[in-house]
Order: sequence, then C-alpha cells, then structure tokens
Amino acid sequence: LLAIMAHQCNLRKDAAKKAQDASSKLFLVNYLAATALRTGAPGVITQAIVTKVGENGISFVTPMFGVDGIIYMDRIADRKNQVVSADGREWKLHLWSVKQASVTLVWTATPDPKDQLASKLSALVIDDTRHAVVGFQHNGAVETVTQTYRIFNKISVCIIPETNPPDLTVKLVMPGV
Repeated sequence: LLAIMAHQCNLRKDAAKKAQDASSKLFLVNYLAATALRTGAPGVITQAIVTKVGENGISFVTPMFGVDGIIYMDRIADRKNQVVSADGREWKLHLWSVKQASVTLVWTATPDPKDQLASKLSALVIDDTRHAVVGFQHNGAVETVTQTYRIFNKISVCIIPETNPPDLTVKLVMPGV
C-alpha cells in the first residue's frame, strides 16, 4: 500500500514539473514573439556561451533567457537553416572541422547553387587527420570567411519563437562581416 501511494505521489510530482516547464516555455515563447514583433525582427539576437564542441555541433546556453541547445552543423549547411546575417547577405556553410575542442567553420557569401565548392575555393588545406582546416585560399569570386569557436567562447545567436506549437528555433548570427 505504501509503495502504491509513493508511486502515485511521484507521478503527480512529475506531472506538476512537466506543467511548470511547459508554462515557462510558453511564457518565454510569447515574450520573445512580442519582442520580435515590437522590433520588426524575425527573432531576438542575444549572446550565448559555447558549452561543448562536438563532431556534429556546438552546444550553447544563453544566460539572458536560460535557453540551451545544440546548433547542428549539418543543419546550418542546409539552405533552409542558414545563419542570420547582420548585413543581409546570404552565407552558406561549406565545411566544418573539429580539432582539439574547437570547431572551424568555412563560409561563403551569396552562394550560387550551380557553383561547386571547388570553383569557390582554389585551395583548401586540411591536416593529415582530415579533420581540421589548416588554411584556405579563395579565387576572389566569392567572399570566404573562417571562424573558430572553442568552449566558453561567446557567440551571437538569434532565437526565433514559433507560437503554434510553442517552440524556439536558434540560429547562429554571423559576426560583423
């Protein structure tokens, strides 16, 4: 009998915790949606701190809003999930590599889907392990930028609220390029 009562109490406690988390998320989504609407932007740009660098993405936490998550590199490379650019240009992720708890990203501006990476970069130097970019040269036709992120680096992210169903999408913001 005591075990049944304890189990029932645990179920109710878990349900209350889930309701509390859902309420907090709903409030945050509504707050961010109102803020984005007021500013006319698609989302809210804020600072995040890199907490982990993995083979597939960057884990982060935003101290201002308490949002944490992972920015997946393969999703950034997909045209549907491009980064937010302060200057309005389209940036496309072409290559990322992880080496010694850091990730290096290679971007090109305003990509043409007909072009291949080889036509945009004349020489891409990769180390012997084939997991790290040592350097690159570009042919001048397309602007290319590299970025390196390590644990505890500050990055800018754009939190985009989606109200139905309540959810948050986080995109990387290209820094002042």
